[in-house]
Amino acid sequence: MASKNISITGDIYHKLKQLQRPKESFSGVIGRLLDQHKNPLEFLGKWKDWDDFDLFEEGISKSKGVDKEKDEILMGFVK
Repeated sequence: MASKNISITGDIYHKLKQLQRPKESFSGVIGRLLDQHKNPLEFLGKWKDWDDFDLFEEGISKSKGVDKEKDEILMGFVK
């Protein structure tokens, strides 16, 4: 496997070191962390087939303190 050198700051090195499991390489730590964080945009539109989606949609529409423009944007994403 080919390797690449990267430069990270000392504070990031220490954070990675704390997350490192026994006998795990830094590549392993980084790979594990990247696999855990999915892109939230890939879930857009999947709720419309959810049985309780109408209740969810109604709850968003009736929520207090939510900006109407933000509400319309959110509802536009899931329809």
